[in-house]
Amino acid sequence: MKGLLLIIGAILGLMGKGASIALAIALILWLIGLFGITGSDVLRVLFAMVAIYATSIILFVIAESKED
Repeated sequence: MKGLLLIIGAILGLMGKGASIALAIALILWLIGLFGITGSDVLRVLFAMVAIYATSIILFVIAESKED
């Protein structure tokens, strides 16, 4: 069970890295005004990234607190 939680946490961490890249791209597009990217779009990506990282951290803490 501990291994499964660590694997899921690692996958969510990688997804968070992808969300970080998407956030950077969205910020650049928003700042230069391309493709109709709005501030709310940037905030959606930001909150998704924070949620993914928070979930990953919580899973890691749960996995580390378990004793097999």
